Amino acid sequence: MKFETGKSNLLHNIFKGNNTLYKLILVNVLVFVAISLIRIIIKLFGINWAIYEVLQNNLYISSEPIEVLEKPWTLLTYMFMHAGILHILFNMLWLYWFGKIFMDYLYKRKLLVTYFLGGLSGAVVYILAYQFIPYLQDKTSLMVGASASVVAIIVSTATLLPNYQVSLLFFGSVKLKYIAIVMVVIDVLSLEGNNIGGSFAHLGGALYGFLYILQLKKGHDIGDWLSSIIDFFVNTFQRILHHTPRNKPFKVYHTQTKKSNPSPQKNQNLADQKVIDNILDKIAKSGYESLTDKEKDILFNASKK
Repeated sequence: MKFETGKSNLLHNIFKGNNTLYKLILVNVLVFVAISLIRIIIKLFGINWAIYEVLQNNLYISSEPIEVLEKPWTLLTYMFMHAGILHILFNMLWLYWFGKIFMDYLYKRKLLVTYFLGGLSGAVVYILAYQFIPYLQDKTSLMVGASASVVAIIVSTATLLPNYQVSLLFFGSVKLKYIAIVMVVIDVLSLEGNNIGGSFAHLGGALYGFLYILQLKKGHDIGDWLSSIIDFFVNTFQRILHHTPRNKPFKVYHTQTKKSNPSPQKNQNLADQKVIDNILDKIAKSGYESLTDKEKDILFNASKK
């Protein structure tokens, strides 16, 4: 038996690579393991269970708007929490499968934005449902899970590439649009089940995923504002990490004596985005198979930026 000591490609992609998908999965898994260990320790050592309930109340999202306003961070934390092994397993599998397709055709930053805004849209629909749906108005609940975020990625991918085919066990080759439609129908039918709030959240994520790609094809990136915020924090963190000082204000004043034309790099980025938008339009009209080898290479290279 041969043993190799080389680095794992997967671990390299996660820790040193720039793969947003792997990092999202890693964060979800680490949070799940950490919360599970806390729960196990509390149970085995007879610690007051109220401690874990405090943890839930501060990480899960409530159906009560007042509680969300008091703990706004739960709009983010809830989408990285899971209720059990099967819950996180299926969510991460769906995220991996569709996330890889998503990143093959769109910039990696858009995957992160879709995850966050899909989860946020799911949370908003969930809260609104408990305020305006008569059956739910006298009830309260806590919600947890990345499902709304994952559904947003699934639906956005299917909206972008409706005729893209994947192989499913027992079903053979299936187009993405049919997978997305079936998932949405299941969530609609599940509105009479025990997880009504979760089903509303899934539909909220699906709605965002559909509208996001619909607007993107028209040249409007409705998630661009969040992308800019993420870039700001990433750049700030990298600057602190590498001890790179910011330029002092007086330097900026002296160098900008007159309004300058856009930099060649910025013009090039705009031109590249226009080419990609045209390719996406072509996919929407004629399918991925209609692309030339050059157009496929452009999309592939763009997804690595």
